[in-house]
Amino acid sequence: MQIDIVEESADILKLGLLFGEDQDVTGEDLPEVLSFKHLLIQEYVAAIYITHKILEDQRFLETAFPTWAAIEKRREVVRFVCGLLKETDASPMVNHVCQKMVENTYSSLEHGKGLSLIGSHLGEDEEEDRYGDLPLLWVFQEEGGVDKFNEFLCVYPDSGYPLSYLLNNTQLVVIRSLTTDLSDLDSISEQYSAKIIFDVYAKGATADTTDERLHYVLVKLGSKDNILGLHINRTKLLASLGVLPKSLMYLTLTRCDINTEDQCELLVGLGKMHRLKYLHLPSNRMKEHGFHVVQGLKELAPQSQLKNLNLDGSFLPCIVSELLLETLCHHAHLERLQLSGNMVGGKMKLFTTSSPKQLKELVMRMCSPSKEDILSISSAFHTGKFQNLEHLSLSANRLTDSVLEPLMEAVLATQSQRKQSILLDVRRNKLSESFLKEWVQAFATMDVEIKK
Repeated sequence: MQIDIVEESADILKLGLLFGEDQDVTGEDLPEVLSFKHLLIQEYVAAIYITHKILEDQRFLETAFPTWAAIEKRREVVRFVCGLLKETDASPMVNHVCQKMVENTYSSLEHGKGLSLIGSHLGEDEEEDRYGDLPLLWVFQEEGGVDKFNEFLCVYPDSGYPLSYLLNNTQLVVIRSLTTDLSDLDSISEQYSAKIIFDVYAKGATADTTDERLHYVLVKLGSKDNILGLHINRTKLLASLGVLPKSLMYLTLTRCDINTEDQCELLVGLGKMHRLKYLHLPSNRMKEHGFHVVQGLKELAPQSQLKNLNLDGSFLPCIVSELLLETLCHHAHLERLQLSGNMVGGKMKLFTTSSPKQLKELVMRMCSPSKEDILSISSAFHTGKFQNLEHLSLSANRLTDSVLEPLMEAVLATQSQRKQSILLDVRRNKLSESFLKEWVQAFATMDVEIKK
């Protein structure tokens, strides 16, 4: 099957789905100004055009969807494009198209087959998607065999089926709400086959009951190793933290007010999650209680598969940050580390001398690094410890020209031996225009981008 853009558009006219200022439009005499009877029709027509152009030249994809913001604004168009491509003779292009979309949005994803989920399952908004649906894709790719998962993915409660039915009759269930009736869980077969992802965004009054309901569901379903991922946003958790499944591959708890001794102590259980590869605990203000998270990571280290860790906004004091950095030296697979909003002043030396060789991203916004920390990071470039680093963010740290200069010199001296390009984010510091201009010119012929 090939898409005939003229024929498809003609069908839109014949069905009377366009109208002018005074009348419906079904014939060939078209008014100068046309409107669609529903936004969804307009999005479908746009998808027809985009699909037609992609079939002509795959590079048009990057024109249509250059960034995550572009995808977010056109989420329905994205779904239609994926569906239309799947119906063409070029159906193998669907995975390629969706993979390219993801590459344009979130560079830390591991790419592979099955990323067509982006065509059928997008989240609430850009910020939440960054920590929600895209990591779901990452997990699915890690799980393997997901190149056909559009055929067996079910979303609860959107699909309209009881949860017990989905768990017993499908291969993958994404649970997006815990506000509906869950009493049918009592009828779930002990042999249920579905893999499970929780992607729950609590709002308003539902935030008060989500912890209780989540605890109930985890107890009911957690006896098997079928729960792959848990993404909870903006709900206060306590009981649930004590029953987190050991089978988790990714865990994201965003703005969940995990900031008391009792709550953080429950996260020591992270040490039992030997499959965990993606851990995000941003904006929880754990402060000194974050020590318990460090203890969990320390216990996990010998068998760690952790690749991605985000502790942004944890407000860890220096002593806890030091223990954290020391522990992470033993997580050999770590690729991305986000520490924004934590105090690391003077504690970077050990990490930079023993950091995981696979480290690709280090984000330290508002971390108050000392001059010694910058020298330690500079040394890591000279010694090759940061040979795979692709993104280094030191924004909003009040760094001056003299403090940052050794790092710039280290990057300049070593970039020719590195295989990767690198992005240096030095925005919102106390850097002079002349300093920035000098280094932009120095890196002009290299694979170095300065974000200033």
